[in-house]
Amino acid sequence: MAGVVKVVRTWHQVREAVTTALAQPTEDPFVRPLLVAPSTAHSRALLQSLARRHGIAAGIQSTTPHGLRTHLEEQLLGIGRDEDPWRPGPLALRIARIIETDSPGFEIVSAHVDASLRQGIPRASWTTARQAAEALTALARDSHEVLRTWAQGHGPGRDDGHDVDLAGAPLDPARSWWAPLWRALLADSCSVADPVTRHEMLVNALRGQETSSGAPIVWFSSTALPHHDVELAEALAASRTITIVHLDHAIGHDDPWRTFDRLRTTTTTRWTASLLPATSEAPGAPGDELAPVEIHNCHGPDRQAEVIRDIVCAVLADDETVQPRDVVIVCSGRQDTAHLLSASTMADVSHPANQIRFTTPPPQDRVNPVTEAVTTVLGLASSRATGQDLLNLCAMPAVRARFGFSDDDQETIERLVSQADIRWGIDPAAREVAGLGRIRQSTWLAGIERMVLAIAMSSAPPTHLGTVTPITDVGSTTIPVVGKLAELVSRLRKAFLDTEAPAPITTWLTRISDIVDNLTAAPSDAPRSVLDTLSLLTGLDVAAENRLFDRQEIIDLLIWLSRTHHGRHTWFDGSLHVCRPGDLSPIDHQVVIVVDPDQDVIRTDQLQGLRDDCLDPTARARQDLLDVALSARSRLIVVRQARNAVTNLAVLPGPFTTTLTQSLEMRSVTARSVDHGLQPFSPDEFCDGNGVWWRGFDHTAAHAARCQPGSQRRRERVVLPPVTELPESRMSPTDLTLALSHPARTLLRARAGAPANERNTELPVDLPLAPTSLDKYWIRSRILADLEHGSNPEDAINAERLRGSTPPGRLGQRIVSSLADDAMRISQTAKELRGGHDERFIEINLDLIDGDNPPLTWPDGLIVDPMHVVSLRGRVGVRNNQIVHAVATRANARPILDLWVDLLAVAIATDEVGWFGTLVSSDGVRRMVAPDPEHARGVLAGLARLAWWSNQQFIPLPVKLAHALVGLSPMARNDYRTGASALQVQWSRERDPNWAAFLGTDVTELITRCHELGTTLEELSGWLFDPIIRASQGTGFSPPSMARFAHPGSMA
Repeated sequence: MAGVVKVVRTWHQVREAVTTALAQPTEDPFVRPLLVAPSTAHSRALLQSLARRHGIAAGIQSTTPHGLRTHLEEQLLGIGRDEDPWRPGPLALRIARIIETDSPGFEIVSAHVDASLRQGIPRASWTTARQAAEALTALARDSHEVLRTWAQGHGPGRDDGHDVDLAGAPLDPARSWWAPLWRALLADSCSVADPVTRHEMLVNALRGQETSSGAPIVWFSSTALPHHDVELAEALAASRTITIVHLDHAIGHDDPWRTFDRLRTTTTTRWTASLLPATSEAPGAPGDELAPVEIHNCHGPDRQAEVIRDIVCAVLADDETVQPRDVVIVCSGRQDTAHLLSASTMADVSHPANQIRFTTPPPQDRVNPVTEAVTTVLGLASSRATGQDLLNLCAMPAVRARFGFSDDDQETIERLVSQADIRWGIDPAAREVAGLGRIRQSTWLAGIERMVLAIAMSSAPPTHLGTVTPITDVGSTTIPVVGKLAELVSRLRKAFLDTEAPAPITTWLTRISDIVDNLTAAPSDAPRSVLDTLSLLTGLDVAAENRLFDRQEIIDLLIWLSRTHHGRHTWFDGSLHVCRPGDLSPIDHQVVIVVDPDQDVIRTDQLQGLRDDCLDPTARARQDLLDVALSARSRLIVVRQARNAVTNLAVLPGPFTTTLTQSLEMRSVTARSVDHGLQPFSPDEFCDGNGVWWRGFDHTAAHAARCQPGSQRRRERVVLPPVTELPESRMSPTDLTLALSHPARTLLRARAGAPANERNTELPVDLPLAPTSLDKYWIRSRILADLEHGSNPEDAINAERLRGSTPPGRLGQRIVSSLADDAMRISQTAKELRGGHDERFIEINLDLIDGDNPPLTWPDGLIVDPMHVVSLRGRVGVRNNQIVHAVATRANARPILDLWVDLLAVAIATDEVGWFGTLVSSDGVRRMVAPDPEHARGVLAGLARLAWWSNQQFIPLPVKLAHALVGLSPMARNDYRTGASALQVQWSRERDPNWAAFLGTDVTELITRCHELGTTLEELSGWLFDPIIRASQGTGFSPPSMARFAHPGSMA
């Protein structure tokens, strides 16, 4: 048979040569031609070209050069991949065994390992073995010449016994032990030949085959390839037809791109010097292959992603024949831009780029989801294991699939973990390392026990079983989630016990299998993840022999081996591809967008000098960028970082941009340049000052960019449109109190579904050694609530200690005792005021219509059905003829309003006079008398009307400020440092994110809003609290005066 090498100049010529060779009929119709290409993407692109020409591309096998070699070794030499001891995993284990046995010739390695151990670096021998295995595997793939020289004992022509590199120079000390290591591996008893010997055996076997013994091969050559791949092609030509197609751009010596085109030129020389006859296409005229160029100067990766969205839309809008599949986005170096691009298209639904399907490649460090879960489980055994770690574990795809956790369950788990006060540590045994084994509070186990106990026991009055106290709010829908969490933690603790002792690989195979079965399941988008995880350690027992591995070594081994198992990626499916430079080069596209080509991450080549220069990663990265630039048929767009996103300082052009500019100047071509601002709405975004206009597709940003500073006044107030659906008109006394105590939060909850100040989702990770003032309030409040429910003081204190909210041991005894004394004093006072009368409940069933309405004037139609009937439903507990409330705080606005609403509701429901209300707080006792039923109905109806309105529009009534304004609590003092008045300081204290949604920091905005509604802050505050003042026993009423605040925004 025969072979031929065809050297072509463009991707179009590559397609023509490959499709012509594949379309040739074979003598045997059952023989399938074989296409060898650098990657699956190249094979798919070439086969699609064949299908477009002939209507179909069927019966053709495709593989990579490495896949071809593996197939031939298995077919001719009987070497299966799974049984190969020269794979990275088995090779690392063999090297580790050699290092750990202190074999002669490895003194420098032993010294390095000993020094690492003295510095506290664990498992230094295994890390060193893994790095050496990666280096030797790379040499076996790229440089057989060096390994062959090392196997002979020293370099040719040298009598000093020193091992040498590819150039014949002695190895540097850091790598000098690799040569004796290779000889030690060759001397190790192994039933499979090493890669160098195996290659020679494979070449001899191919040359000894009969003619026409295999399928015809069409080989699209890689950018760079080692000598032994050329030898393999020569050997294949002895028994079958083989066509080598190689792309060489034929860049001239005086062309600036010459420094980027080293690899393809070297590979051309290597193919033409082989035993295969070569043909070459005539090179085109210089510059014919370079498409029109656009350069977009941006800031950081996030801004580049926003610019790319507009560029893609502009490309599709300018040429209707261009489809998304004709555009490719090539992200150099960092993958931030690719992920930001996907996120931005999903976030902004109004942008037209959201309608385009972007396909991003999986991250290079992507881990199998089951492998990730297994390594996480093993790592938790020796970690701090915080509450956030438990949430992260439950959110892992493999764990979610095993236990059936839904998105709603994740929110429930977060709430349960927070209520159970899980902080760190799986169980007390896990804290033994830190010397805290006797403290079991706030561990995972203690938290789960509190959740489970809450299912069987009530939390009011406080109950505890041994050292466990239940949490609150575990309803029937939460019980399944608690059961799943309990099962998860139980199986997790068993996994820790099973994997505690070091063991050989065979034992770890069983352990990993148990963890996979008990704690994980394959997610729907990764159905093979379980099998792939179990196969990682398969076949390593022979190489490891009887070596014992601990948890961390197994974690490192699983993570390291899983990096070579990447999922398949679908190419050319009609979507717009986002890829790395080497993924699709030199496949041409109509439009090529290169992102940040000067920021490519080039790492130091630890094999420098040991393999051919044409295999150097830096040279490969440059060649890929040149291939990308020449693959654009109609437009090449470069998006580069021209300014620092933080300092706005200029960033100098890198090698690619500089070379591109020089190449254009040599060809007398001018690139279009567009300067983008820091933000999409920057004033210079749509015109760079030189008349170069850029059309963006973010209409909101475009409108903002055309606005000059100060051309439009900021809206002074937020006016919501009328509601389209009436809010709920039925409420309980507690709901009414909540609406009155914070109108802004009430409105956001009714109109937006949630208040602005969502709770903090960060879980505490430390034991509460120094409780804050807020922590102390909650402790005192819970103890008081327990006492009010009938618990004795000792049980209330024990229940609080068992919750884990206080410092452990004696550290928290004094704090809890002090807070408990305060709570008992309040509770005792309330008990004395109740006079030993039994509690009875008054049913509240009121329909409130007319009454003492708030002094607010609404524009027509802004409030829908303003006089709608409000139904008040609920129960109020009374003792004899009074209502006694006990709170752990001062008598501020919220508890006063709570007592006032209950008192009015009871007076109306019973239609009786003589009802009293008493509030016992940390600052004393406050009493009030209910008005007569008719007057009480008018006051309560007015309060209900305010609550009804606050569900539709904003009510400018901050109750804490109003409470101080009428004299029921102390007003803040003037701030002489800032010049702020007392009213301004008081407003600053109360203004939270809910108020910030409607009002600014200046208190005059609040006063102005009151004026817009036909009232004043004084009048509105008096309307709310004057009836309470008149009802207070022994308290005269004196109307407050705003004269003290003549200048409300600053000191008088």
